[in-house]
Amino acid sequence: MSAESFQSYFDDPIYQSAMKHLQSGDWETGLTELDKLVSSYPLNHQLRSLRQEMKLRAQIDDDEHIDVREANKRKRAAWTIRVVVSAALLTLIIWSVFSYSTWIKQQLASARQRVESEVQTMEQAVKFRDAQDLLQVGRLTEAKALFEEVSALNPEYPGLSDALQQTEKMIALDGRYDEAIKKINLGDMNGALEIFESIEAEEPFYKDVSTRIAEIKGQFFLGDILSQAEKAYMASDWEQAASSYETLRALNPSYQPEMVEDRLFESYINSATEILSKDTQSIEALELAETYYSKALSLRPQDPTIRFEREQARETFKDRLFRRYVESAQAALAEKADSLEALATADGYFMQALELRPDDPEVQIQRTLAQLFIEAQEDFSKNRHDLVIEKLEVVITEEPDYASGTARQTLYESYLARGDARMLAGDYEPAQTDFQRAVVLAEQAENRDLRVFQAQIRIAESMGAQLMYEDAVLLYRSAIDSADLSEADLKKRPELVSKLKQADGYVQIRSYRSAFRIYRDQAKKVLFIFPQVTHVVRTGDYLTSLANQYHTTVEAILQANNLGSTKKVTAGQELIIPVLEP
Repeated sequence: MSAESFQSYFDDPIYQSAMKHLQSGDWETGLTELDKLVSSYPLNHQLRSLRQEMKLRAQIDDDEHIDVREANKRKRAAWTIRVVVSAALLTLIIWSVFSYSTWIKQQLASARQRVESEVQTMEQAVKFRDAQDLLQVGRLTEAKALFEEVSALNPEYPGLSDALQQTEKMIALDGRYDEAIKKINLGDMNGALEIFESIEAEEPFYKDVSTRIAEIKGQFFLGDILSQAEKAYMASDWEQAASSYETLRALNPSYQPEMVEDRLFESYINSATEILSKDTQSIEALELAETYYSKALSLRPQDPTIRFEREQARETFKDRLFRRYVESAQAALAEKADSLEALATADGYFMQALELRPDDPEVQIQRTLAQLFIEAQEDFSKNRHDLVIEKLEVVITEEPDYASGTARQTLYESYLARGDARMLAGDYEPAQTDFQRAVVLAEQAENRDLRVFQAQIRIAESMGAQLMYEDAVLLYRSAIDSADLSEADLKKRPELVSKLKQADGYVQIRSYRSAFRIYRDQAKKVLFIFPQVTHVVRTGDYLTSLANQYHTTVEAILQANNLGSTKKVTAGQELIIPVLEP
């Protein structure tokens, strides 16, 4: 039920003015003002019904004036006829005196009788019609008087009995309606409602009875809500009180406005205070308290105390929300710090935290690290190794074990890849520098041997390319020894063992160039001697995270699975992964 349905238009000045004009017969002005009132209360169908009724009465009034004019014409015509007939009769009488006096007297009397009867019948019809019109427009006393005149002339006039009964009924209804209005003015709403309902049961469309009933019931409904609000207010149930007073204002803003506003203001303040006294840690509680302060301030915009308390609540809320975002970001990374999905979620939380505290250095750093790591993984998959190195050097400088070490692993892989590209381009010294940086990164990780081995043989290869054969051979030998291959592993590769012994022979005769070529060819085959495990790719897995997880390298995984340069893996895919230990 809308608020407008309970909002009375009876006190509206336009309504009062309209009714005065209508009662005085100024239909045009009255109807114009009623149209304005309908525009102000567009959903009030009772008001629309009243406007239609007034239009009908105006039309009837116009018809009445027309009928009166027609009746006057008929009366004049009747009198003219009577005069003419009288003159004729007079002439006839004079003539009859001289000839047929007795017969003429009889005929004259008969004619006069007929004329008088016709005139009387015409007058009764006019009065009856006028009385009916007056009855239609509610002028009951005048209608009754005309009906009684007709009855005095002809009690058996057709339809007269029903018309008199209807008139009496309407007069009685009018009296009861006036009695109900008096009871409203005296504050007896129950008594008025009882009368209006009895009138509606007898005559459903009588005047504005249905509107009056709806108005009184609306007042009762608002009174019930006010009673509930007051009960909650007295019991210090502030949130319930605030809700009830809000409902009351929404249904009818003009219903005891000052008292309702005062109560609502106090309920808002007490609700916010009570919430903060019980719970200052919950984001939801702080947000609700701030909402109540805002509502209170909307009622009293200039209240300095409320403005201060609201700002305090907002600051507390902002601080708690900031912490919640940071904690949510940390929680997202806690389970699997190298998950790209978790990092993206954490980045979102960091961004929301920075919107609240833009200058917080710790959150700024954490968000920057998350963004750089995510971007670096995308760059790595597209072989943009310069960008990977640029971004991840920043990350591991700030946090060496970022993303559970996957940042360092990705950086290691990019240095190897960029070094390989430089070797192909003939840039041997820069390539050696990249490989040496990869060794440093590998040595910072746990279970580093396989990664160190792969970086060392790359350095040895770059040394050989620069004709530093002796140094290259010694580094190959050291790398293979540090791999700590077991006798059982070596027996599986007799050809490899034979080639390595041949290289050792060249070393003994100081033929380092020949030894270098054998070591260069055979060192890469050592990767296939390491133990292997099978891994089924899960959603969220990517190559550098798997390499870090198994303490191996991306190259070792690619070679073991004949993947070429593919950097993408899919969920459900089985991978063979070389590891230092099974």
